[in-house]
Amino acid sequence: MAKLLNYHQHQLSVRLGLWVVSIVTILFVAVVAIIFYTSRQAVKEAAIEKAVKTLDGTVLYIDNILHKAEVATKNMRWNVEHHLDQPELLYTYNRQLLLNNPEIMGSSIAMEPYYYRDKGKLFMAYSYRTAHGDTSIVESDHYGSRPYSEQKWYTIPKDQNRATWVKPIEHDENSRSITCYSVPIRDADRRVVGILSVDISLDSLTNAINKTKPFPNSYCTMLGRQGTFIIHPDSVRLHNQTVYDVLKERPDPELASLVASMMAGETGYRNVTIDGCDSYVFYKPFKSESWCAAIVCPTSEIMAANNRLLSVTLFIAAVGLVALLFFCLFIVSRELRPLVLLAESVHRISEGRFDEPIPDTHRHDEVGVLQKSFQTMQQSLSKYIGETRLMATVLEERNDALRLANEQSKEADRVKSAFLHNMTDQLVKPIGEIEHMVEQVKRDYRSLDHNALEQLSARVQQQTLIVTELLDRMLEVSQQKGDSQ
Repeated sequence: MAKLLNYHQHQLSVRLGLWVVSIVTILFVAVVAIIFYTSRQAVKEAAIEKAVKTLDGTVLYIDNILHKAEVATKNMRWNVEHHLDQPELLYTYNRQLLLNNPEIMGSSIAMEPYYYRDKGKLFMAYSYRTAHGDTSIVESDHYGSRPYSEQKWYTIPKDQNRATWVKPIEHDENSRSITCYSVPIRDADRRVVGILSVDISLDSLTNAINKTKPFPNSYCTMLGRQGTFIIHPDSVRLHNQTVYDVLKERPDPELASLVASMMAGETGYRNVTIDGCDSYVFYKPFKSESWCAAIVCPTSEIMAANNRLLSVTLFIAAVGLVALLFFCLFIVSRELRPLVLLAESVHRISEGRFDEPIPDTHRHDEVGVLQKSFQTMQQSLSKYIGETRLMATVLEERNDALRLANEQSKEADRVKSAFLHNMTDQLVKPIGEIEHMVEQVKRDYRSLDHNALEQLSARVQQQTLIVTELLDRMLEVSQQKGDSQ
């Protein structure tokens, strides 16, 4: 496996493909980075615009509800003030108020203690719906578990001597989170003799708002005077905390600056951290009351569309780059196939296999010219190698003949040398006898008779003939050696 990987790493097609993909990847990353930055800004602006429009719609929707409740309550107060001497009409006025205003969940008219002495110390007429949109109306003479004279919806407008919205309270009869709009009832002398209050269900407001929230996990909150929560998804904060209590628990300068802007009646948005979640808060005050509405949108949801676009883009890019790599490998491999075959042929030639032909090509580009040139070179080289091999064969045959002749010559020299050595050995004896007889003649020539001299002369002549014959034979052999050389 390692050899195969090493082989592919050294393949020209693989390296060219990787180079192409690397360059395309760099360009793609640069382009995607620019597009992503631009799209991120565009998506962010679109999300902010969507949240702002949703907030405007929410504020307008709640403003309309509050304004309608205020107008209806003030109009009904005129009827009550002009018929204070007819307490039996109070339930009728409540019923009319509920029937004409579906968004109002309850209406109560509470009089000052002993205002109607025949009715006892406290007298109130309270009418309410059992459910939002329900046309059936229930009547009661009390509101909550405590005397109404001790409840904020009654005491606050009385003490302030003006109409006001009261922070959310929980009604005992039907356990609903409501806010109340209370107006003082005055007699002919302009003295406060009672309170007319209407209930607006915060649950219905919250449900309506949630249907129009800009993002799935965003939520709307409303702040009243002194930072009280009018609407909030957390019921604990809604009834037991103010926004300043939250700041005391988790001090945050940015969040404190946001709250200050909201309480000052400003409009805008801030990027802050709420409950450990990075979020954008869009806020705007109401016209009808000194309340402020805010939409809290997690940053991850604001950029969700851009993140999805990035994920899809990266997936398509990865698939595209892989496809491009395989496409480059296929095209480059096909285009470089003649070079691969040529490299294999050159490798075979380097191993000495000159007779294997290089395949023909129909290409007319540089690769085709190179392949044809190598083909011509291979043919010339094969022809030259063939001629060289033929010459080598001829020279080898001649060398064999010369080697044989040389061996034969050496054998002849050896035989001749042995022959001459033998002949020389044969000359020793006759020459020695001739020398002996010559010495005898030199020594005894005075005492030798004629017969003895003739015998000695005959013996010398005989030995001389032997020597002469041997010398002739040696001369003949010597001449044959010279002829052979």
